[in-house]
Amino acid sequence: MRTISLKLSDTDYETLSKAKGDKTISDYIRALIAGKGEGVRKETETLRTILSEVALIRNELLVRGNEDRLVDLAKFVVEIVRLVNPPAFDRERQKVEGHLEALRTGLLKGDGR
Repeated sequence: MRTISLKLSDTDYETLSKAKGDKTISDYIRALIAGKGEGVRKETETLRTILSEVALIRNELLVRGNEDRLVDLAKFVVEIVRLVNPPAFDRERQKVEGHLEALRTGLLKGDGR
């Protein structure tokens, strides 16, 4: 057997510790690598489905010119990211909020890109 090591931030380590449940971290990582992380695959597929649906809704809102609902959709996406990956969201909170504000401002000015 070979050994690997990896450095994690305290926040990521804490997240990993919670996710592993009653397994050791090594056993949890082995299960993920070996494809036994069914829950992770299922969550990933669910997230892909949600994002595909969001893209369809976004396109429809752009066609209809419904700016208010487009901002609501952006808020929904921000919430999904927060729930799916809290550490990443916390690290990038200001950037995400900046993008949401830029979207809102652009829509109010009529720049509905």
